[in-house]
Amino acid sequence: MGLYLSQPELFDGAVRELANLFSVIHIGDLVNRQVEPMSHIENVEDAVRYDNLPLYVVEEDGKKEGKIGLIDLESFRNAPDPENFDVLARIFPFHLNLIKEEASKLKVKVDHKTLEASAEKGTKFLKVGFTEHLEWLKLKGVSNDTYSQLFELSLQREEELMGLIEKELLKLNNEENDLFRRKGLLGKIQKPLFKENPELQAKNLAPKALPVIINNIKSQIKKAQEEQKSILKEQQISESELVNLRSPVVNRNALHKGVDDLILENTIVEEIMGCKDVAEQLTFVVVQALVKGGEIFFFDPAYYSGGKNHCWIRY
Repeated sequence: MGLYLSQPELFDGAVRELANLFSVIHIGDLVNRQVEPMSHIENVEDAVRYDNLPLYVVEEDGKKEGKIGLIDLESFRNAPDPENFDVLARIFPFHLNLIKEEASKLKVKVDHKTLEASAEKGTKFLKVGFTEHLEWLKLKGVSNDTYSQLFELSLQREEELMGLIEKELLKLNNEENDLFRRKGLLGKIQKPLFKENPELQAKNLAPKALPVIINNIKSQIKKAQEEQKSILKEQQISESELVNLRSPVVNRNALHKGVDDLILENTIVEEIMGCKDVAEQLTFVVVQALVKGGEIFFFDPAYYSGGKNHCWIRY
């Protein structure tokens, strides 16, 4: 995404070649819905399969040229598909006019409104999936040299977050929550959480839960980042790698590890599953507050990933 955004003109020739190819054959599995946040961008609802369609740049005699790799050809069909050029505009939205020109030269019948709608999706995909995150990183002063820095909380901010946990505990105590709705499940968190004096119990539990949640978030980010950094070949990282390093996939359950035990010790919830539900709800509230406060750029709990328990933090 970063490569295409930085130098789209380098891919003029490659997009022309692909248009010629798509006028006579079909290759599927280049754009589809996946179990990742990029596939859940509002009004886009799919993602480019860059694993099947990598972009790269070669340099010969001092001249750079963009190339497109085709990897997974299981869905190859020796006949064109009416949607081929729509897919092309979705992947390469900045080449919309070039794609229209090639379709005209090749006498391929296309609907210009459909092509334009596909290009709009592609533009939003790049903007939400990459550009906005990169702009946020620059605004925060995060660079290639400071990519590993994590957010820090002031005492005032910690008090605000503890206050949110208190309120959420009292809501849960009154069986007011949206956890099951968000997870697409039927059920309710056990009521009540506290045997007596819920206000005092919530006030005592919040300062215990918050540092565990914050430490879990930071440790999971650091773990994922170290794994990603280990596979980079160059010491100096690019803007694309910077965005990637700060978009880790982590285990959702790991974010509330230890909070489950606190719920078990400090409430009357007896079932461990109920403790996990409460802990997950508290963690969700804290992370969403961090997004709203600007400590984190984006969080997707990714309940659509099913039993994989993945979630995405972009920070």
